[in-house]
Amino acid sequence: MGLGAFLDNGDYITYKQLLKVLGNVGGYKEISWIEKRGFPVRIKKVRNAVFRIVRIEDFWKWAEEHKELLDFSRFEENILGKEPEWAKEKRRLDKEKNRKYKNCPWTNAEKEQLIFLLRQQKYTYYEIAQKLRRTERSIETKMLELDIKDRPLKAKAQLWTEEQKETLIHLIEKGYSYELLAEQLGRSSKAIRGFVYRIYGTENLDKVRKVLKKE
Repeated sequence: MGLGAFLDNGDYITYKQLLKVLGNVGGYKEISWIEKRGFPVRIKKVRNAVFRIVRIEDFWKWAEEHKELLDFSRFEENILGKEPEWAKEKRRLDKEKNRKYKNCPWTNAEKEQLIFLLRQQKYTYYEIAQKLRRTERSIETKMLELDIKDRPLKAKAQLWTEEQKETLIHLIEKGYSYELLAEQLGRSSKAIRGFVYRIYGTENLDKVRKVLKKE
């Protein structure tokens, strides 16, 4: 990938090169990552040049606490040297999610199909998401964007058993997304988000993982 001497020393990489490694993520990371989430960028001077760098050890520490922000499916294994064990599982889960759910702009045909399915008044968020291969959050966002008045059917309320709660916690710790949690637990991601919020006061799974580490 043309990472050159910066990566050869095994210690740090330029911020720009790191974004390339991660799949050429967009410029909004300046605010989302650095200013709001403390991404560990440092300044390094080399002769008359100034570079923004990231120490690889610092990146892995930050990445483990912000798994939800990263898509490892496009992140070549071991390109930054030896990876922590959790990175392998994260890559597997991201590839699985991307096989099952689209992450590209909506086509007009998809928008029309969404409107049609909602007008039937017989599908839940989860069922519509499965038919369109879009996440439930994506379905909800597109409904608002298109100002669609029809709403999916509400899923039947289900009590949580202790075994299901333990499974949920275990899968969250492993790095599962809401979409994959929904498939494993047989519930909508919307319902799981609500349950997680009631227990932990946040829907953010990275924050939940921090709490679980302390328990």
